[in-house]
Amino acid sequence: MLALMLESSGWLSTVGLVTDLEITDALRLEHAQAISSDECIRIHRMIDKESAEFCRYLQENKSKIS
Repeated sequence: MLALMLESSGWLSTVGLVTDLEITDALRLEHAQAISSDECIRIHRMIDKESAEFCRYLQENKSKIS
């Protein structure tokens, strides 16, 4: 689980996210550049348009991806 704590004007707020990341993954990604909304839209459109080819790519390259 990843958690984020924010303090603003004397109030404390938390957000938690259940994930399959391991601690080494979380530490490695801690300072990674955020994904932009444009990147999210592009990948969504690509998956929608080319999902069959994308699935084939994932199946053929699963050893490289994991």
